[in-house]
Amino acid sequence: MLVTAALSAMLVLTGSAGLATAAPGSACLDPRTPTPAAPQVSDARPVVLVHGWTGKPLTELAGRIEGRLDGHIATYLFDYGKYSSYWANNGHIAACLAEFVRAVSQVSGGQRVIVVAHSMGGIATRYAFMSRYASPPLTAAHVGAVVTLATPWTGSPFGGTNWAKAKEAFLSGGADLPNIFTGTGDGGFCLGVHLETQKLADGDEGGCGSVPAYFPAGVQLTSIAGDVTVERTAFGHTLYTLPLGGDGIVDRSSAQGYLFSGPDRRPPAGQTDLTNGITPCRVTTDTWYQLGLGALVVPWLDNAGLDDVGTGTISPTGVAPYLLATVAASCGHVKIVEHGPALDEVVAAVRVADTRLDAGYTGPSTLSLTGFAGKFDWGDTRAVAEAALGQQFTTVDMGGGCLQATLPGLPAVTFGILGGEVTVGAALGGSASGPTPATDTGLRLGDPVTRLLADYPAVAADADPIDAMTTRFTEIRDGMQAQFFSSDGQTVDAMQFGRSGSVGEAPCV
Repeated sequence: MLVTAALSAMLVLTGSAGLATAAPGSACLDPRTPTPAAPQVSDARPVVLVHGWTGKPLTELAGRIEGRLDGHIATYLFDYGKYSSYWANNGHIAACLAEFVRAVSQVSGGQRVIVVAHSMGGIATRYAFMSRYASPPLTAAHVGAVVTLATPWTGSPFGGTNWAKAKEAFLSGGADLPNIFTGTGDGGFCLGVHLETQKLADGDEGGCGSVPAYFPAGVQLTSIAGDVTVERTAFGHTLYTLPLGGDGIVDRSSAQGYLFSGPDRRPPAGQTDLTNGITPCRVTTDTWYQLGLGALVVPWLDNAGLDDVGTGTISPTGVAPYLLATVAASCGHVKIVEHGPALDEVVAAVRVADTRLDAGYTGPSTLSLTGFAGKFDWGDTRAVAEAALGQQFTTVDMGGGCLQATLPGLPAVTFGILGGEVTVGAALGGSASGPTPATDTGLRLGDPVTRLLADYPAVAADADPIDAMTTRFTEIRDGMQAQFFSSDGQTVDAMQFGRSGSVGEAPCV
C-alpha cells in the first residue's frame, strides 16, 4: 500500500520588505523544514513533487501518480508556498529543497529520488545541485531522474511584466513578497526570457544570480510542454484557430529548451540524458463567455495575439488568448498538472526512470543521441526502443529490411532500423525545423570544426568517400561510433552515430 508523505516545508520568517537571495554555499534558511517519514513500503521509489512560482503543493498530482503506480512509489510534497514569488535560487527554496531531498533519500534507505516539478520548480531543482545556492548541494547520488511540466528553461514572455507583478500581488495575506518594483530576487522578474543572446534577467545585479547549471551525468530528465490552440468560435462553430505554441505562460520552445538554458548554452559532453514531450489541447473562446469574461475576447484583437506569438512578447491588446490558455485550457500552464495526457507522460517517465535506476543507471551511454541516451541501446529492437521512449516511431520503408524512422517533434533527426533493430541515428543539415539537439558528444549541427577537434583531439579525419570535397571525422569507442561531416572545413554539416559497423553503412538514414 502506498503512502503519500504530505510534507510541507513550512517557513517561519515574516515581513515583506524582501528577502536576500541565497549567499554562496547557502544552507536552508528555514530552521523548521520538516523531516520526512519513512515510506510504508520499504523498497518504494521516493518521488518528490515541487510546485512552481506562486504555486501550492502538488497534492492532487501526487495522488494520481500513486494511483497509477500502486505499490512502486512513495510521494513527498515540497512546499515553499510562503516564498514562492521569490526567484528559484532563494535560500528558502533551492537550499531547503536540497535539504529535503537528501532527507527523503536517507529515510528511503539511500535510494535515488525522482523529482517531479511544475514550472519554476524545475529551475529550483537545478539550483539545488549548485554549491553556490545549496550547502551541501544535491548530487546524482541523491537524485536519479527529474520530470518537469511546463518549466520555462529559457524564461517566459510574462516575466518582468506588469502581469507578473499583478499575479504576485494576489499572494498577500501570509505570503512574503519580494520588492516587485526593484525586481531584486523577484521570481516574476527573473523568469523573463533569457535566450542565447541574453543573460538571465539582470544576473547578480538584479538579484537573479547565475544561470542554473545543467544536471550532472546520471540524472535523467524528461521535459513536458503544453501546446494550446485557441479556437475562435461563434454559436458553437469554429471560425479559425490561434496556435499559441505554448501553454499560455511558457512557450513550447522554452519548456523544451533545456539544452540551450545553461552555462555556454550547451551541456558538457556525455552529461545529458533528455527526453522532450508535448501535450496538445484546444480551448474555445466560448469559455470566456462561460466565465463571464466575454469582453476580453473581442475578435478584432486576435491579430494582436498572433503578432505576440510571432514576436514572443505579451502586449496589452494581445494578452487575452494567453490568459484564456493559462487558466482554462486543459494543457494550459495552470491545469497541465491535472491534464490526462500530461499525467500519462509523467507516469511513463517515472516508470522508466524507476526501472532504470533499479538496474543501476549511472549515466548516458557513449555517443548516443541526446534525448534517447540511456533510454535504449543501439541494437535494441524497435519494440524495446519505443517502450523505453514512450513514443512510436514514424517509419518509411527503404527496402531491404531497412526502415527510416523519425520521432514526433524531432524531424531533423532520423534513425535506421535494420532487421528490426535500431542501429544508427543521424542529424542532417538543411532542416527548416530549427536547431537540432546536441549529441552526447557535446556537438550539434553548425558547431565549428575547431570545437570538434578540441573535444576529440584524436579523431580521425579523411575525405568522405561519397563526396571528396567533404571532410569526414570518425570517433570509435566502446563499441560505438560517430562520424561528423564538414563541407567547408569550418562547420559540422551532418553526423551519424550508433553501433560501430552500422554508422556510414546504413542506407536508412
